[in-house]
Amino acid sequence: MYTLEVYSSIVWGSIIRCREAQSQVSYPSEINDESFSDIGYQGVHHLIQGYNPQPMKNPSCWLHGWNFATELYRILEHAMDDFHRRRPTSAGPLSPRDLFGRNSPDQNVVLAKIMSMHSELPHKFKEAKLVRLGKASRDEIFSFQAANISATLQLVRMILFTSVDATVDQKCRVAQELLGGFAKIPVEFLRAISSPLLHHLAGIGSILGSVMEGPLSEAAYHEVRDVL
Repeated sequence: MYTLEVYSSIVWGSIIRCREAQSQVSYPSEINDESFSDIGYQGVHHLIQGYNPQPMKNPSCWLHGWNFATELYRILEHAMDDFHRRRPTSAGPLSPRDLFGRNSPDQNVVLAKIMSMHSELPHKFKEAKLVRLGKASRDEIFSFQAANISATLQLVRMILFTSVDATVDQKCRVAQELLGGFAKIPVEFLRAISSPLLHHLAGIGSILGSVMEGPLSEAAYHEVRDVL
């Protein structure tokens, strides 16, 4: 529910009603279905009986990729807050942001941290490859997580990028990198992601569309047109 709320806010321009600060929900334990039984669940090395308040980590489980995507959406929520804070406001004589001021880190610092987190993921969550069409094999479950992570990672980059001023060349380069990331995902997984993918692509159009607000040289025009 949380990730859908943040995603909808980004693509439709609505407010985020379900926020991290107002939630107290643990990540789901990274346990495969076959590890459950009536008396407990099988951990990495032993059987755990009853309720365990601490979620289990298991990089070999597909939920490890799911939880990583949730972390990306938590970052997205704060990136959107930073994006809105950068806009001038005149709501009244008092500015609460001066009372509750918070220095936001540089976007490059945030992106470097995200890429560092991504580099620590197991390889199976970084490459989406089609193994057997028509059968939900374990490899394809991991590949779908990889496709979802890749698309979400591109969305994070787009939001961070729109929060700073950039030249036409820089925006075109980022848009080309985003398109290159999508091109590495098999078409079958892009179809499975379905309509959210269109909104990801629309975000790229928004980046390029913003360069049309000012005058363009003929060379810059052709560069934007080629990317579109």
